[in-house]
Amino acid sequence: MKIWPKCSWPRIRASAPRRLGRPLLAGAKFELWLGASSAAAFRSVFRRRQRSALRAGQPSIGFDQGLRDLDAYEGAHLVLGHVDDRPRGGYYFQLFLTPDLSRLVACFGVKPSSRVRPVG
Repeated sequence: MKIWPKCSWPRIRASAPRRLGRPLLAGAKFELWLGASSAAAFRSVFRRRQRSALRAGQPSIGFDQGLRDLDAYEGAHLVLGHVDDRPRGGYYFQLFLTPDLSRLVACFGVKPSSRVRPVG
């Protein structure tokens, strides 16, 4: 797990959807990228990714709500992270946190489609 030293995982976990609990307890890889990036850019990129996932037939969980949460976020920057449960047949969860790492703003997961080779 790569995580910033100042990140309070228990505080973030408290705001995380329950669907993240099982993968994390089972040892799924959790990483946060260093540095914050433009929230507007994330909105644009992940709208396109949702369309691509739908076209590819990839199952997803929380994508619509996650995009609504990104749209509702009023800050300029977010930190990107992920929880990767694909090696166990699960989802790749994308996480978006406030720059101070105090709050999980949005979360959604995508599962490889039958046309996409699983990782692991």
